[in-house]
Amino acid sequence: MKLLMALLLLFCPMSVSYEKNTSLSVVTNYAYMYELPSFSSTKQEFKIEQNEIVVLLDETEQNGFYLVSYHSGKQNYEGYVYKECLAKLEKEQELVLTYNAKTSIKTKVYSLADNKEIATIEEGTELDLYEGFDRKNEFTKAKFSHNGQIIFGYIKTEDISPYGVSPVLIIALTAIFACVGVILMLLGINKKKLRKPAVDLEEMLK
Repeated sequence: MKLLMALLLLFCPMSVSYEKNTSLSVVTNYAYMYELPSFSSTKQEFKIEQNEIVVLLDETEQNGFYLVSYHSGKQNYEGYVYKECLAKLEKEQELVLTYNAKTSIKTKVYSLADNKEIATIEEGTELDLYEGFDRKNEFTKAKFSHNGQIIFGYIKTEDISPYGVSPVLIIALTAIFACVGVILMLLGINKKKLRKPAVDLEEMLK
């Protein structure tokens, strides 16, 4: 049962949504604030550093961005920050990592904010794949401990080895889920077919 729950969390992660006025932390090394919800839009000259707080002004994401306010010095700024750079973290959560994978080779890590290279990590580095794992994706989001910091970033999926999940098992699970779906669909069709004669018989007896 524990293995099944772990697999469900790894392959079927839950989506996260936030309410208006929620305080969110920058979980990447830094984040940019844009005038519009687009990377091509004008951005502020400053960077919002890791662990700094912004306030959500609209719970609806726009093109992958959140509208937020950010207070710096005596000035308050409003703009759009890429949602992958933000999360609601309690102080104790920043130090908690649930490792469910490791790197299979020495690999590079890329920023969630702008896809720039931010680190190189060694083979065997433990990872927390906090949004699940899918071999079809070229890159996977992960967080891990590096030089005393919790780093969030993209890592090449082919460079990741999930714990307890081999490529053969992944293929087998995919096949099983597909078969279960087909069986349930066929059961639904058969039930409808079995009900038809009963309905017809009742009509004949009238």
